[in-house]
Amino acid sequence: MKKSSLILAFLATTVQYYDYALFGMSAAALTNAYIPTSDSGLELLGFFGIIFCSALARPIGSIIFGTISDVKGRALSLKISVLIAAIATSIPGIMQNNASMISASILVLVRMMFMMSMAGEGDGVRIYVAEIIGFKKEFTGNGIVTFCSQIGVLIASFSWWIASHHQMPEYWWRVNFIIGGAFGICIFLLRTYLTEPITTQQQLQITDTNKTISLFVIASIIAGCIGGIYHFQIIFFGTFISKMTHIVTQETAAMVNIIAVILYSLSALSSGYIADKYHSSKQIIISLMATIIFGIVICNAVLEAHIIYLSLSITALIPFYSVPLQIIIKRTIASKHILRTFSLSHSIGSMIFSASVPFVASWIWYSTQKPWVPMVYVIVLGTLILVSYRKLIQIQKVIS
Repeated sequence: MKKSSLILAFLATTVQYYDYALFGMSAAALTNAYIPTSDSGLELLGFFGIIFCSALARPIGSIIFGTISDVKGRALSLKISVLIAAIATSIPGIMQNNASMISASILVLVRMMFMMSMAGEGDGVRIYVAEIIGFKKEFTGNGIVTFCSQIGVLIASFSWWIASHHQMPEYWWRVNFIIGGAFGICIFLLRTYLTEPITTQQQLQITDTNKTISLFVIASIIAGCIGGIYHFQIIFFGTFISKMTHIVTQETAAMVNIIAVILYSLSALSSGYIADKYHSSKQIIISLMATIIFGIVICNAVLEAHIIYLSLSITALIPFYSVPLQIIIKRTIASKHILRTFSLSHSIGSMIFSASVPFVASWIWYSTQKPWVPMVYVIVLGTLILVSYRKLIQIQKVIS
């Protein structure tokens, strides 16, 4: 039963992240269909503005699903969240083409629904798997969850690449959304077999209010900045190299995105295993330093084609600090309200740092017309993670 529960959790993560990534990758199709403007630059700003606004709903989802999970059980929370995600994913695929404020508003509401469910689903699965798999293999378990999430993103990348091909029917992007919703319904039906985990591991207990607030702020910054780098590298980078720097065509950008997701997936599997076997702290620091250095190099050669390889290196490095950091934060939170705190910090961080990345990067480029400037954002985010991690270690030393 334990194995079947883990398999269902991994499958659900794959479907959820397929739906999540598909929305951002389908920016061109969704803006053409539902956002009323003739300026392509403003279209992108409008679409990424929708992504940013929808993130405002995520903290609400963290409170709702975090409470359900901590009070009523992990399985119930996961069942409800996957059903809402499936419905929200299906709607953009069946809406009628109509570039109007009404259609744009529906798109915002649908994405807000999805982001609320994401708070319960994405964070809930990580906690669920960690509690089932056990303390000694938590990093590995989280690595597998991250791997499954990227399989979902990879499938979305292939779907986007196929839909963007000039030989495909114009409506094909809709099929991708409908498929995502259908798989979500299947996972919902299968989730009746989920079992509740039995938590026996000890969490560090923080009783000091100031330290609790500090931990929450640090966790929010770390989660948000990790999501911000991820958004830039996986969701935004294709637009960056095809529409801003014009280094490659949109079709080539889609293929680069697929390669990036494959590298990320493989890194996720190895990063968790290495963190369990060796020194997770050194792994985090080295990978973050390398990210910052590669970002600086890209800024100095942003219009040259080899920046694609440097960017792929940054993408491959993300799991080497994100996978262990998520578990380290989880271990620092008191178990009785772990999902509420873990998910809410993630949601707040996503709202401030992560979801704003495509919009802010697009706005910077649109305002300055300097293609290297958006890359500075990645450098800043990587630096913030490094500084915040050192603060987190200080808090752990005090309370342990």
